[in-house]
Amino acid sequence: MTAEYDAFGPWVYQVRTPEEVPRLFRDGPLDLDGSELVLKVPRNIARRDATPQMDLYDHLLAAGPDQLTVLSRQPGGYTTATVPYAGIAAIESGTDLLDGQLTLHLTTGEPALTVRYNGSSQAMVDRLVGVVRTRYLAGSTADVRLPSDARDGDVEFEHFAADLALVSEYGAVLRSEPAVTFLAAHQRRVVTPRDSRGLVGAVSRLVHFAWPMTLQAAILCAEPRELTVIHRRAWWVRGHVPVHSVCRTTIPLDRVDQLTVRPHPTYAGVVVAALRLGRTVLELPVPETSDAASVLRRAPLPHA
Repeated sequence: MTAEYDAFGPWVYQVRTPEEVPRLFRDGPLDLDGSELVLKVPRNIARRDATPQMDLYDHLLAAGPDQLTVLSRQPGGYTTATVPYAGIAAIESGTDLLDGQLTLHLTTGEPALTVRYNGSSQAMVDRLVGVVRTRYLAGSTADVRLPSDARDGDVEFEHFAADLALVSEYGAVLRSEPAVTFLAAHQRRVVTPRDSRGLVGAVSRLVHFAWPMTLQAAILCAEPRELTVIHRRAWWVRGHVPVHSVCRTTIPLDRVDQLTVRPHPTYAGVVVAALRLGRTVLELPVPETSDAASVLRRAPLPHA
């Protein structure tokens, strides 16, 4: 009890020995020797509020040979989830200031599995994401050459002054994964409702004038096996609140069963690219006339 309490803080730690496993999870289905990486994720409480008697970790994540095992604290015990790498439709990871979030979307159509963590440990979570991606791409034979709208190989972000954090994240992707190529990008833009007729339309226009809706910026890049989207945690933001989140979503291309590009039902000038992976559908809203929309329309994937 004392050792766990003494080491407690906001940080995600790697677990290497049985003694480092939080006591709540010690009787769980955990194979330390057979796992490439095991992490423990602390509770989101202040150090001053912790006591030696408390269970101080919310999750234990173990990346085994074929699946990711996630043990999660709940009142009176914990739950166990096993996620086969072959059943992962997409991985989303990122932070909103110190609010970190890792989400695994599943091809089974079951609810996505989400783990919250302190953003100070993003590098450790990135290690886990790297292991999972290596595992789920191990058997991939995909060779999908997505079209790029880069002009003569040049990539310019002159209109991304408000979204330099996304540009910085794109640079980090290129440094760690030189095989990735730029596809397209679109800057944030204020959007208006598609239907503006009558009294309801007038009220909607007035509300959007006072409290505008903004479709956030995004950058698309890829290598032949995987699509990467760099974006904000929320694609849609109302009002004039500052946006600080930076997220990265990776999608294995050999699991895309269908790609549909259709007009957004509410907002004019916006299309939604819906990627179906098994029983899960991921939606990417992009401006209708943007390079991103053009790339997705021309992608050599099964179109509806």
